[in-house]
Amino acid sequence: LALKVGLVKKPVFINEHKENGNGHSKKLKCIDLDYLIQRTKSNRALMMEMISLYLEQTPPLINAMKQSLQDKDWPSLHAAVHKMIPSFSIMGMSIDYENMAKKVQDYASTQEQTDGIPDLVLQLENVCAQACKELEEELNTIKNTKTLAYELARLGWRIVSGGTDSHLILVDTWMNGKGIPGKEAEAKLEK
Repeated sequence: LALKVGLVKKPVFINEHKENGNGHSKKLKCIDLDYLIQRTKSNRALMMEMISLYLEQTPPLINAMKQSLQDKDWPSLHAAVHKMIPSFSIMGMSIDYENMAKKVQDYASTQEQTDGIPDLVLQLENVCAQACKELEEELNTIKNTKTLAYELARLGWRIVSGGTDSHLILVDTWMNGKGIPGKEAEAKLEK
């Protein structure tokens, strides 16, 4: 018998508030790593590198975008936003944010409708900040799953899946006729 240990991916929604049935609302996710998983062929190390690059590069780009807006430096604003656009699709953010960034680019390059830019910049800043928080959590999940697989293997468990490509670990709980049934292992892990 084998036991699957890992994290189940929650549904991903655009950055909105949604009522959860008991009168309270909760913030929903703005990222979806399906595209990144597909492009990296589930390569955990490459995914971690791509997420780390986003986390490293995005805050300075947000600051440059805000400073350029404040200084009314339209070419610099255009350049900062231009650098951000590819990361929206890579990190699975809604096309709406990419389109919003393209509007900022257009308004900055034509210097028309500049009164609408501050609101767009604020929305981009907010969604990128939320994406950074969510990506930090994903990065920690990937690292923790890798650590769990390593520790289980070190303790003598056979990792059937061979790794953590999908943040899931498949563990053989019945090795060579010894061990415990999968349901029993599951119950113990739930405690």
